[in-house]
Amino acid sequence: MRWIIVIIFFILITFLFYKAAGTLSLKKLNIVSFCYYNILIFNYIGASLVYLGYQEHYLIKKITSEDVINKTYFTVVYATVSLGIGIIFFNRIASKLKVKERYGAYLKKEIAYKKNEWNTFFILLAASMICILATIYVFYCIGYVPLFKMFQKGFDTSAARVEIARNFSGNIYIRNILVITMTPLLSYAAYIYYRITRKKEWLGLFVSLFALCLLIKTYDFSKSPILYYLFGFYFIEVVLGNVKSLKRLMILGIAFVGIVLVQYSILGTGGIGSYLTIYSGPLGRIFMTQIATLFLHIQAFPIQAPYLQGTSMPTVLTKLAGLDNSWVRSGRIVMELYNRAGIEAGTAGVMNTYFVGEAYANWGWWGVIVSPFVVAIVFSLIFNYMLRSEKSPLNIVIYISLLQTYTTCLEGGFVDFLYNAGVIIMIMGLKGIQILANGGRVRLKKRQSRGYGRNSQKVAEPV
Repeated sequence: MRWIIVIIFFILITFLFYKAAGTLSLKKLNIVSFCYYNILIFNYIGASLVYLGYQEHYLIKKITSEDVINKTYFTVVYATVSLGIGIIFFNRIASKLKVKERYGAYLKKEIAYKKNEWNTFFILLAASMICILATIYVFYCIGYVPLFKMFQKGFDTSAARVEIARNFSGNIYIRNILVITMTPLLSYAAYIYYRITRKKEWLGLFVSLFALCLLIKTYDFSKSPILYYLFGFYFIEVVLGNVKSLKRLMILGIAFVGIVLVQYSILGTGGIGSYLTIYSGPLGRIFMTQIATLFLHIQAFPIQAPYLQGTSMPTVLTKLAGLDNSWVRSGRIVMELYNRAGIEAGTAGVMNTYFVGEAYANWGWWGVIVSPFVVAIVFSLIFNYMLRSEKSPLNIVIYISLLQTYTTCLEGGFVDFLYNAGVIIMIMGLKGIQILANGGRVRLKKRQSRGYGRNSQKVAEPV
């Protein structure tokens, strides 16, 4: 019976996201279809396996009640189904046209890049120099280049990761904005310009930034950031209309598997046998560990810890709500409850999970009910921004960065969908580059008025 339930909900979720995204083809991947695959791989498969009785994972063994397992599975189902319905609804508000037709037309658009290309190049070059200096500063504050430490035998990467994340001695704004956020985006912009111009100047800038990003994306010994960064280039190829077959994706997939195996081998996480089980190694991390923490969230609140009542939100929102505390992340509390030894040893950080976990930890079942529709608004806005905006290199970079940020937030916490200062700064930075490249002017683009034949009006739009 449970197998039938799992299959029925899988079919329903797939149908809803097909309607929401317009296509689930990997050759035409977009933010909504990527959201579907992300949820499927990191949440639905694992939750279904636990629901079906595969419960030997070390975190699932901490569950003390079958009722928690049932509640959590149906929480995942509700959140995912509601998310799909919400995106469909908000897409219909944004446009009466079918998403599939709009997205297909967008992929066929020409890239607008010729005007102010060299202005853009020199601005990106100057910005890249600043980011290089900022990266040197960050590694100086850390005391070493983390990527090189990975290959040092006996080095405790778990403790170092927590130390870097929580006790960074430098300016966190330089680290977070200039290094972690802006440098990869500049590399994407340089790559796009090179792909459409084939000019050696753009190639040189891209290669330099790409090498820098390999160091940046491993600065805290995390495994996933480097993979997400590399996968961004596939999204760029999709938007440029260059993906005609899945050959490149297969090559990229093989490269990802190789990188993951190398990382696990270097970090000493077990023999090759551990890679072939869903309970440990990379398979366990992908299918079970991520969603297992949602089960712990449902079990922990409000029995072992009281509901947070919104204190997970950033300070700017908690002040408006009249709350005394802010940034009390549920993932940290769950880690303290279930891995106190790791906290005391300095090797444990947070137990992040599906966004609905943090919504539940703060507002209980009302958080579960409402949160998928809030997330749906964000994904629909980004998707429709992409479909409506000029298809220029920097607009593509904005879309890719928003895609990466918010698909990551699916597993990082609900409050990041309510307010995300990093996104605001990122958009301001890229829009600033656009305006500077246009000589400080906002270009006026003629747009035909609806219902007035040939009459048109000028509408201000950034380049």
